[in-house]
Amino acid sequence: MVRILLILILAASVLFAGCGGSFFIGFVSNPQIPNNSVSGIVIVIHLGTVNDVNFQPVPVTTVSFKNSGLSNTVNFCGDQQNQFHLNESVRADFAPGTLCSNLVAVVPL
Repeated sequence: MVRILLILILAASVLFAGCGGSFFIGFVSNPQIPNNSVSGIVIVIHLGTVNDVNFQPVPVTTVSFKNSGLSNTVNFCGDQQNQFHLNESVRADFAPGTLCSNLVAVVPL
């Protein structure tokens, strides 16, 4: 269905361009809307770095959460150490990224 829609948009753009008209097709995305969250008791907080595509160091805060005997670890972009405290039960909302996730909110539970 999406493929057919894209073909129709492309065909319409060729028709409009051939008539000398101008048009604009754009898409808007807001990557800051959290679409992931993790919750649990904070068991590890570690500030480190990862290398970007140009091999430049990017600071990340690695946080591990324990929930029902299982643990999840998330790399948050930047120095986020002051947002988390060991042995605190929280929910962290974030937008996933390529190298690290953008922290949106930390909510105590």
